[in-house]
Amino acid sequence: MTGTPRQTFRIEEYLWRKFKAKCRREGYTASEVLRACITAILDGRLKISKLKPVKVKRGVKMSDFYTAFEQWLKKNT
Repeated sequence: MTGTPRQTFRIEEYLWRKFKAKCRREGYTASEVLRACITAILDGRLKISKLKPVKVKRGVKMSDFYTAFEQWLKKNT
């Protein structure tokens, strides 16, 4: 086997594209940033709780959260 095996995770396409673009603007690849983030978590330099991850039930789409948030913004701003 050559190279590093690829891992799979779920993320909305729009978020992934924005993330890759931000990484590129700062001179990194998305893979480099993800590896640095994972290493920082494992080394204890970054706490998962500080990231405030959203738990998602299986089958729920992240776009459902964005739709609800956009509706909340319209009502509250």
